Amino acid sequence: MLAIILGVLSASTCIAAADPLKPGDALNYTFTTSYIVTLKPKYDPILAGSTSEAAWEKAPWPPTTFPGAFTVKVDRLEADGSAHARISTPSNGRGPSGPEIEAIMTPDGQIVPKVDFVAIQAAGVDQNHPGAMIPAGYRSWTPAQQNNFWAFLADRRMLLFNEVALGAGKKKAFKAGDAWRIVIPDQNNQIVDFVFQGTQQFGGRDVVMLGFTTTRLTQNGVSPVSGTAFYDLQHHLLVKLHVVGDDDTTLGVRNVTVDIVLQ
Repeated sequence: MLAIILGVLSASTCIAAADPLKPGDALNYTFTTSYIVTLKPKYDPILAGSTSEAAWEKAPWPPTTFPGAFTVKVDRLEADGSAHARISTPSNGRGPSGPEIEAIMTPDGQIVPKVDFVAIQAAGVDQNHPGAMIPAGYRSWTPAQQNNFWAFLADRRMLLFNEVALGAGKKKAFKAGDAWRIVIPDQNNQIVDFVFQGTQQFGGRDVVMLGFTTTRLTQNGVSPVSGTAFYDLQHHLLVKLHVVGDDDTTLGVRNVTVDIVLQ
């Protein structure tokens, strides 16, 4: 786990009044997922090449990394302090760019895609499945239905990001030894525990460093998750999220690392 542990400050660190977002503001994030499979496929001479069966069994399975990115562009401000925005994803070089998705940015920095959950349920999508798979018996959807499904996928991918932003935004001041938790009723009373780890500069921003632990539902049950977050004090934005946990796949348990970073 990436954790740069600094000496915490003896004095309280306060969150300044937020510098509001403006129409036209664009936030460019990278979203990188890496994992290591702990159970390798059965020895296959073609797959292994010149590697012997004994060496194949002993050799570590190399990590696989999927780089990605997305942009959040503000188009208008709302009376409650939130901002209406649109999320777009560039082409990964192997296909076209992704669909544009409507979203709301909350005053504490959550990026919440707008999803018609009634339509998702009506389509038979398993909302509890960690991968949010297209349901069996899939038939062609209208463009609006397809776009709503992509928004739902984006919502699932941003769940932990938004939980951490929510927890950081609840604090008005930070001091040495601070630890707190949040409970999220609409996520089956999900609990996220936080600890303040100090302040530093990151990308030209004043940030507080937060360690956090929680759990996530995988195909085979509940799995622990831990990570580090950098939260921008002035703009109330989550500028870096580093998450490590286990996930279940058909190949076996794998270690998954996710990094979301504001450029």
